[in-house]
Amino acid sequence: MADKKRTILSDYYELIVKYKGLAEAAQKELEECRKEMRQMKADIINRVNDGQYLWDDKRIVISAPEIVIGNVNKNGEFKGGGRVVIVGNAVNLNGVGPAGSVVTKAPAIFQMAVNPGNDGLSETVEQISSIISLARGVKLESQSPINVDGYGATFLPPSDFKGITFTSDTEVDIFASQTNEKKKSALNGYKTTLTNSKQQFEQSLSPLMDNMLIIKDAIEDAAGESDALTDDDDLTKTNIMALDELNTLASTTIPTFVGEAYKAMYNISVLAEQNRKITCINKELEEVNKVDAEKFQKESTKTRINMMAENIGIVSMDGEGHIRTNPEAGIVIQGNKINMCSMTEKGCLTPEEAKGNISIGSRNINLSTTDLTDPTYENSQLKTAKFTAVGTVNINSKTLNIRAVDTEQTDKDKFKESKLVEGSEVNIRAEKVKIKTINEQGKSVGKFSVNSQKISMKSTDIKEYKTDIELDEQGNIKPQKMNSEKVAADSEMLLLSDKINIGFKKEEMTANTLDLYGKENCNLLSEQKFALYLNKDKDDSAVAGIVVTDNLTKVFSTKQTRIMGKEGITVNGETTLESKLNGKTIECENLNASKAVKAPNITDGVLVDSSKPGEDPKETIKKNESKI
Repeated sequence: MADKKRTILSDYYELIVKYKGLAEAAQKELEECRKEMRQMKADIINRVNDGQYLWDDKRIVISAPEIVIGNVNKNGEFKGGGRVVIVGNAVNLNGVGPAGSVVTKAPAIFQMAVNPGNDGLSETVEQISSIISLARGVKLESQSPINVDGYGATFLPPSDFKGITFTSDTEVDIFASQTNEKKKSALNGYKTTLTNSKQQFEQSLSPLMDNMLIIKDAIEDAAGESDALTDDDDLTKTNIMALDELNTLASTTIPTFVGEAYKAMYNISVLAEQNRKITCINKELEEVNKVDAEKFQKESTKTRINMMAENIGIVSMDGEGHIRTNPEAGIVIQGNKINMCSMTEKGCLTPEEAKGNISIGSRNINLSTTDLTDPTYENSQLKTAKFTAVGTVNINSKTLNIRAVDTEQTDKDKFKESKLVEGSEVNIRAEKVKIKTINEQGKSVGKFSVNSQKISMKSTDIKEYKTDIELDEQGNIKPQKMNSEKVAADSEMLLLSDKINIGFKKEEMTANTLDLYGKENCNLLSEQKFALYLNKDKDDSAVAGIVVTDNLTKVFSTKQTRIMGKEGITVNGETTLESKLNGKTIECENLNASKAVKAPNITDGVLVDSSKPGEDPKETIKKNESKI
């Protein structure tokens, strides 16, 4: 058998083996080998001379009313398979003219601002990597296929929209965020995907290398036989048929080697890119693993989403323009700090003439600083939890109005009250409720007024109080009826002021009744003097009242004054009665009358005998006047 003859295929095969060995090498060393591979491709193309190649060192222009590029027939219809690659340092696609257009259609379209490398398989992000879309109208629309095949896009014609429009049947997500744990999980997931893909390419690469080796050996064996058969002219003439068969074998086998070589080089390039990505992922994972989770949550990520316009509208509506009212509809704004400001760029309130305001209108408005603790969920829905009231609600304004009044608009910018809302309530409930009108010096100023048909101030325990909260259809807490059971233990009510007035001076505003009562005591105390007037006139006269001064206690009424005690009344000190004293039983240790003591049967201390039956006591007194 003739000796094997080494051919250029051995050089090709050895270079591919070298390329394969460098698939996991450093990028710089790998790039040098890639250059050799590109030169080898060019050498193969030149030697095989398969296909057509047009070259001009200045310019090539392809011009026609219609140009179709691709694996198509004469009608321009797709024949199936094939690949179209456009490579250049600057690639321009121009749809010229006022009605010019560029249409790109495919089930999947990828736009990546990365450096593809000379072989088109790299994906490295450069400093200038960016995607810019400039147009009068930009619309991005995402549609869900209604059936298996789906329907065509329903883009509006360019004249029907302007600006930037995002439309989706499902979701539109805008992210400007940095993650740590999720990023770590995503990187590990991507690394696993790349590793699995790498293994598949490595498995598919082995038979390609084996096939190339078999083809190379077969061609080199044939070349050796060809040399043996052509040592001289006589052998060549004798073995012309055998040489022709060897030439046919080489011409038919070399393209197969080239095809396998191209596949092998593609797989190795993909492997090299996957290895590069895995290396980058490992470096990024190193950085991510260095991040302290608690520190990450506290430090700023420097991410922002800015929306700037003269007028910004966020509306929960469907494509028909209907405001959505189903349970799933709504707008959620969630964050640690949320600011809503009607301010200028300098942080000042907008000027008064601008009429800046923030309006919140809804059938129900909830303002809460309650914290959710111990939550349990069922089917992603909150089942049980505790809501703990924390934090503070601060309201700072010149005027605060809380109203439950129906109004109606009578003209532009003109409104009037219609009626007080029937059944309306203002409920304030807290452990301590304080209302202050105190200035910056700590002095009480201003005025606190309560005006109502019925005013009740109680310190009582509630009968049959319920801790269960009932909600109405809108989710609001139903007010609970509270009936007093008894006076709260150790309760106290204090009215403290320089002057305390109960009732009105004006006759038409006179209070009809004032009741002061207590189960055990009802005390009116004053260290110096005390005055309680009912219907006091300008001249200091009064219909009724109680006056306590340094040396006088006065209880009076223009009609009648009653002092009552369930178990008795004790009067200490000297008591002066300026009018009559009527009583059923009067007991005293000493009775001293400066003028006279009068009774039907007593005159000036003398007992008149009126025991005689039928005799008038007055007649008896006349008879005995000489004796008195």
